[in-house]
Amino acid sequence: MDQVRPNSGGRLAVPARFGRVSRFWNGPVCHRYLVVLLLLFTARQAFNVIIFPPFTGHDEVVHYAYTRNVATQHRVPEIPDLAEFRTAWVSKDTSSFDFLPADLYRYCRFVLDWNYCNNPLWANNPPLAVTLVGEIYPHGWQYAANHPPLYYVLMTPIYLATDHFSPVVQQYSLRAAAVPLGLLIVLLTFLIARLLFPRDDFIPIVATTFVAFETQVAYEAAMVNNDILLVFLFTLLVYLLVRGIRLGFDLSAVAVIGLVFGLGLLAKATMLSAAPLIALVVIFAVGIQHVRRWMAYGSTIVAIALAVSWPWYLFLHRTYGNFSALPQVKALQFSHTYRGEPKPSMLDLFWNGNFAKERWAETWGEFGWRLIHLRQWLLDAIGFPLLIMTVAAVLGLIWATWSWWKQDRHPARAELSGSQVGGLWLLIAVCVIAYGAMLQFGTEFELTQARYYFNGVAAVGILIAFGLRLLVPLRARPLFATLFLLFMISINVMIYSQAVLPYWYLPS
Repeated sequence: MDQVRPNSGGRLAVPARFGRVSRFWNGPVCHRYLVVLLLLFTARQAFNVIIFPPFTGHDEVVHYAYTRNVATQHRVPEIPDLAEFRTAWVSKDTSSFDFLPADLYRYCRFVLDWNYCNNPLWANNPPLAVTLVGEIYPHGWQYAANHPPLYYVLMTPIYLATDHFSPVVQQYSLRAAAVPLGLLIVLLTFLIARLLFPRDDFIPIVATTFVAFETQVAYEAAMVNNDILLVFLFTLLVYLLVRGIRLGFDLSAVAVIGLVFGLGLLAKATMLSAAPLIALVVIFAVGIQHVRRWMAYGSTIVAIALAVSWPWYLFLHRTYGNFSALPQVKALQFSHTYRGEPKPSMLDLFWNGNFAKERWAETWGEFGWRLIHLRQWLLDAIGFPLLIMTVAAVLGLIWATWSWWKQDRHPARAELSGSQVGGLWLLIAVCVIAYGAMLQFGTEFELTQARYYFNGVAAVGILIAFGLRLLVPLRARPLFATLFLLFMISINVMIYSQAVLPYWYLPS
């Protein structure tokens, strides 16, 4: 009978009969660290699920209502056509339009444009229309109806299994369902870092620490929302692309990429921003001169992605006359668009200091529709060391790329191999694309939030870890990995003790 004995390093070893588990646990220290980190993340997420009052997350009411639609009516909700709604309002027949559930009106202050929350007249019968400058607009309409349905279909079994409970209990169950997605994002971060640096424990440890303790990503992974599904699928796609850079592409690899890309398009349309990343990686990994090969791979990816996602986008076009329904949303969200003033360009927003500060605050705080603000000194204390690591990573990668090129791309003589250089540049491209997509949304709506670029969180974590490794001597890396863990834990302790818990549980 196998027994667990201390190995030569003084730690517990897993018996060899457990095969892969044994090899994993008895392997590099980062493997054991990952297991402990995932357990800590799970415990922390259970706390997150419970500690935030019901339906206080951004749009939780709306995402819950969408799930209810799919589960009970077997259809997605629809955005009201403004002209049709006004005609129906005059004829006093608005029953054919989708509105948010009246039984959730008590949470209306956490929902965009669901007003009159404190008026007892509307407590059990919320108004269905409001007047603005003499014009009628629908009130309490389902503004997430243009979101693809994958998240809500996945949540439907949980909704039906808890249908005999109250909406609050159902909401907590749906929140808990997001936790595994957060765990997978942490795990994928580890796998990407391990692909790029297979003999380095420091980078996987620091990168996964950053992702696991980033407060708003963890918040997303404990709320009812489709953003965390997109972050998971986007991170999975990045893993597949880095794997292709490291190991090469074949038909089966690009088929899986097409499948994940298509599923991402069914999670949130933001996944479309990954298209240039896929194209660049496949072309340069295959070789720009091998036109037929990368054209065949590209066609395969597009064909599979379209096969997976086309029913939804066909539905959008048939229902709204376009592939996003954003014109319909803009017509109804009158208070969140640039009506009566010039729209900013992406460059305007990029160079806007206040815009950047607001996004940084939302990266670590706010917790919902800008509810819980963090003190500026805390945001600065988080940002300054992370900025140093990021700058070090970019400068170090530029130097390593030059070194690799100068050494005639010979991996034995260069500081980084070609796959490491390519993979790290891909991660920088992921960050640029994610931030750029958020900027582009901001040119149309004033509702821009930092969560729109969280699909780049794994890339950010690995780049920060790479930058820190460049700044730290080899012998000091175990110490600095520990200090980075303490740094991230202290951030969480301060944010929750000084902002989150006082906001919800201490008298004002």
